[in-house]
Amino acid sequence: MKIALSTESTVDLPKELLERIGVHVARYSVILGDTEYKDGDISTEEMYEYADKYKKLPKTSAINPAEFDVYFEELLKDYDAVIHISLSSEITSTTRNAMDSASRASKPVYVIDSRSLSTGMALLCFYARDLIDAGYEPKEIYDLVQARVPAVQASFVIETLEYLKMGGRCSAIKAMAAGLLGLKPEIIVKNGAMIAGAKHRGPMKKVVLEYVEDTLRKFNKPDKKRIFITYSTAPDDVIAAVRERLEKENFEEIMVTKAGGTIGTHCGPHTLGILYFNDGDHPIEHK
Repeated sequence: MKIALSTESTVDLPKELLERIGVHVARYSVILGDTEYKDGDISTEEMYEYADKYKKLPKTSAINPAEFDVYFEELLKDYDAVIHISLSSEITSTTRNAMDSASRASKPVYVIDSRSLSTGMALLCFYARDLIDAGYEPKEIYDLVQARVPAVQASFVIETLEYLKMGGRCSAIKAMAAGLLGLKPEIIVKNGAMIAGAKHRGPMKKVVLEYVEDTLRKFNKPDKKRIFITYSTAPDDVIAAVRERLEKENFEEIMVTKAGGTIGTHCGPHTLGILYFNDGDHPIEHK
């Protein structure tokens, strides 16, 4: 049986990693003023320039059911089933739209609500690819991936609340207070939504390394197979310091990726997170 692995452009994976795991991507639309782009056709830096100039975030457009109808049926011309991993339903209507479309598809389409974003979604994609390659049936893959959704540890530390304020995700008063105090808050994805975590103070490199230590301590049952360092913008020495720290934890693969529109525009520049499964080793038995 040929199984297509699918996700959305909010997965924040570069072309080489998308090709490595053979994942198809449904793309969101990003709207800057009167101009509409497909997610990935405009850089994070261009989005920052727009936000800084107009003091509002670019708009994003959910993928609608009709778009999914076309997208899934194109895949099903060449595949017997689709495993689709979607952005958290707490953040977008896209997940429900994908599920609605799946119910009409000509062949089985299994939509998984990642309850996450960015490379939290990517972790589930990599796991699904491992299961596909190991010979599992679509329903088995769906059940196993769905079972690991709560284990995704997705969090970030951000330099400023200004972008969350522009996006309506924190009040102006909280943003002003954090700015005056010089606080750099942590954002945690919990139950599918972004919530505030610990607050840090000091230079960004110090803050990032404190965040990494806190995260590894709190979420201390990692699956050592892979971990992501995902950032919007960050100096090379900060990324290198985080990688060096994670190497001491003996992760088999440390992947560094740049955040796209979801994290990049809502959390702003100098945002960095580490993302991994927090449920121990998961060896896969080949069928």
